[in-house]
Order: sequence, then structure tokens, then C-alpha cells
Amino acid sequence: MIGPDKKKLYPNENIKTVCYISNLPKRPNVEIGEYTYYSDNKKSPENFYDNIEYHYEFLGDRLIIGKFCAIAEGVKFIMNGANHRMDGITTYPFNIFGCGWEKVTPTIEQLPFKGDTVIGNDVWIGQNVTIMPGIQIGDGAIISANATVVKNVEPYSIYGGNPAKLIKKRFSDEMVEFLLKLQWWNWGEEEIFKNLDKLTSESGLVHFMNQSLDAGPFYHGTKADLKVGDLLEPGYNSNYGERKKANYVYLTGTMDAAVWGAELAMGDGRGRIYIVEPIGTIENDPNLTDKKFPGNPTRSYRTKSLLRIVGEVLDWKGHAPEVLQNMLDNLEELKRQGIEAIND
Repeated sequence: MIGPDKKKLYPNENIKTVCYISNLPKRPNVEIGEYTYYSDNKKSPENFYDNIEYHYEFLGDRLIIGKFCAIAEGVKFIMNGANHRMDGITTYPFNIFGCGWEKVTPTIEQLPFKGDTVIGNDVWIGQNVTIMPGIQIGDGAIISANATVVKNVEPYSIYGGNPAKLIKKRFSDEMVEFLLKLQWWNWGEEEIFKNLDKLTSESGLVHFMNQSLDAGPFYHGTKADLKVGDLLEPGYNSNYGERKKANYVYLTGTMDAAVWGAELAMGDGRGRIYIVEPIGTIENDPNLTDKKFPGNPTRSYRTKSLLRIVGEVLDWKGHAPEVLQNMLDNLEELKRQGIEAIND
């Protein structure tokens, strides 16, 4: 099995308090993505549509809910039909009571209209949340219980309170940008099943980000005597220039670059090339990609996080002595001129 049947109303037949609401009978102007569920321990989750209030077909506003959303009991979607005319002295809706008062029935154009209510993908909405008309909630957002959402919610952010306000962002801006491009909810069933561990773990996002840059394997050249399981961290003196404290640890996806690292490293020991695994996100090394090789054909990277030693390359060949000496001479000349070879 690679997951529950997305076409079933109850994905787990033993739990009748949770149902996939995309499989309920269709309603006009309501769109719900696959795998989105509604949970209700007090009454049947099949009554989800009761939570959509003041939704009149003639107004044309839509409730759009994305895929893989988790909606708790008591959530209310207030639609545009709840709005009263607000440009007069009173907001009292005389017209709905008839008996002559219908003479002041407003036109649709005279009523406030906030547009569609749009809930993104992978959104978690807590118990008893109220979502006002025309609200847009971004992918990956979390709305805490009992919140009243009166303004749009940014992707991958946590909102709570009445009125709901930003509590915190779930990830850095860089990570959010990546996730919005990743759109894992659009993957096929097999792809999701294969990546479940990564989708539900803290390290998964780092894995996907690094893989999008380079799938590896990665190497680090040095003269340090290390063993599998050891961690490399920023803060040691650089191998180049004035040997300032390095803010990054450097790694590469090519053996040639790793060989240079091993040969040029400071220290008295022999050069070593280790296979490393980044624990945090990596980025292109600007010392090469910005200065020498646009597009990063050398697959040179750096990180402010740790690198874990996962193995050692024992059979590697160094550069010819004259080639190595030429590189050392060039580095020495840069040092003499006060030019840092590494912009760290």
C-alpha cells in the first residue's frame, strides 16, 4: 500500500470522525482539493457544508480549499452573503423582513464584496476558527484554535488571536520560496509515499533544498585526521590568505576540487579527502561562481552549518608537482598583494 484511497469518503474506516471532504456531494462555488479532511468529534464530518455560512449562489463568490489541508471541528467560513450595506446611516437589513421594507433592497453592486475565499495547500486550521469573507490563506500556513481571520495570511506562517495576527514564520524566507516552488502536494502518490520520512522530519527540507542544488555526493579536502561520524564546523582558520577565522565550511561535488582542498590545506599531515553530508543548507561558493566559473561547473559550495564525515576517499591522485607549485606561487602572490583568495 502507498497510502489511503483518496476517492473514499472515510480514508480510515475505523475513524468515522474524519472524512475527505473532496468526496462529499459537490456544491456550487465550492472547490476542495484531494486529501483535505475535516475532523468533527461532535457530529458527523459529512456535515462539513454546514460550516460554510451565508453562501448564496447568486453572489458568485467561491470557497476554494487546496490539497492536504487539515480542518478541525467548529471552523466557520463566513461568505460574502453575510455583509450588510455600510454606506448609509444604518447597517440594519430592513429589506430581508419584507412587509414594505423590501423597497430598500440593495443591488448586489451596493453590497460589500470581498471576493473568493481561498485556502492554500497543506494548511492546518484549528478548532473554532472563523474565516471572514474574501480571505486568502497561503500554502503551509497554520491558524491556531479560536482565531478570527480578518486579513490575508502569508504562506508558511502561524496566525492566532482575534483578530488573527502573525505569531511567527515557520521557515526562513529562502526556505518558504523553495517550498512554494517544490509544491509537494502536486506529486504523485508513489512520490509522496517514497518521501514520507523527509516530508515529516526537520531535516527533510534541508535535504530537498540541497538536492535541488546538487544531489551529491560531496567531498571535503583537508589535512585533518578525522573519522566517520566527526563533524566539521565553521570557525577554524582559513587555509588561504591571512588565515582568518572562516565563517563557512566548504565542500564540493567534484574530486578535482576536493584534491585541491587536500593539497592546499594547512597542516603537517597528509592530504585527505572525506565524503561529507551537509546537516544544514548549502549555497554556491561565490569565490568561484561569482569570480571564475559562472554557473558553478566546479560544483563548489559552502555552508554555515555542520558537515558530517560519512566516509573517506582513499584512492585519489594529486596534481603534478609543477601544477601544485604553480598554484602555491599564485596564492603566495595574492597574499603578498594583500588580496584574499577566499571572500568569507
